[in-house]
Amino acid sequence: AGRETAKHTTINVVDLIEKTIEAVWPIAEARRVQFRTDLPREMSVHADSDLMGLALSNLIANAAEYADEGSTVQVVTTRDKSGTTLRMSNSAASLATVDVARLGEALWRPDQARVSSDHLGLGLTLARSALAASGARGTTMTIRVEPATPPRFEVEVLFTGE
Repeated sequence: AGRETAKHTTINVVDLIEKTIEAVWPIAEARRVQFRTDLPREMSVHADSDLMGLALSNLIANAAEYADEGSTVQVVTTRDKSGTTLRMSNSAASLATVDVARLGEALWRPDQARVSSDHLGLGLTLARSALAASGARGTTMTIRVEPATPPRFEVEVLFTGE
């Protein structure tokens, strides 16, 4: 009771990404965050469009809001025998002291972020859950912080079942 099933259709993930970047542009522009994309014209996935859109919008909105001010968020895809990988990365100096293992944990936020009441610390958890529920076969999400100066936050979504 009260449970909906995913509505699977063939969707173009690139369209969802471009629409989401356009939707978060005011946030990015206010923070002087640029998006640099390297995407094919089309990347088809059989999944629930609403859930895939929810996952991607959480990831892209997080990038717009948490990337270092004045930095660039890179959104690229690569394809190999494993499938297609969507990679989003940005510099994130605030992650220098963060407990990286806790990134993506529900309701957890770095101390410096806890002063804001605008967010609950659910974005990455919600993105992961929406991807899983979307029905896109073989989809996995990986979060990591690459050591650099400043550190780079990176999310990879691997689509193996297109």
